[in-house]
Amino acid sequence: MQPVREDMMQKDLGIAGRCGFALLAVTVIALPVALFAKGIDVGVFCAVGIVWLLVSAALILGDSITEITLWKATIKRDVQAAKVARAEVEAVRDELRVAVKSLVDSTEIAFSMSLSIESPDEILERRARAVERLQEFAEPDPVKLREWREELKKLP
Repeated sequence: MQPVREDMMQKDLGIAGRCGFALLAVTVIALPVALFAKGIDVGVFCAVGIVWLLVSAALILGDSITEITLWKATIKRDVQAAKVARAEVEAVRDELRVAVKSLVDSTEIAFSMSLSIESPDEILERRARAVERLQEFAEPDPVKLREWREELKKLP
């Protein structure tokens, strides 16, 4: 049971969390080594250590942080609202694609029933290009698009 939990934790952590842990490891291991080797003094050690610890904490906590304030600079995040907005936009896009498919279907049916013989070639080509653009928007998957176009060709 334990390996599954670790695997789930790694998936939830993401690249930012892993970078946060890497920075934390560097802060805990490399900075004290530099201090004891007299490569940096105590003031630099404290300043760099505090900043790196804050940054690593921000990277590790990730989505749970909604606001970071340092002196007068403030960074605000509302991850949940962004996810909800994205889901709503994707739902609207999907509904729009359904509407465009219906429009293309009805256009094909109406055009196949009209007297297309009397239409000039320029109008027929322009109509075909417009319908192709709508079809490509309505169905982004090339395989489904090809199947849909073949289905539309079967109309009388």
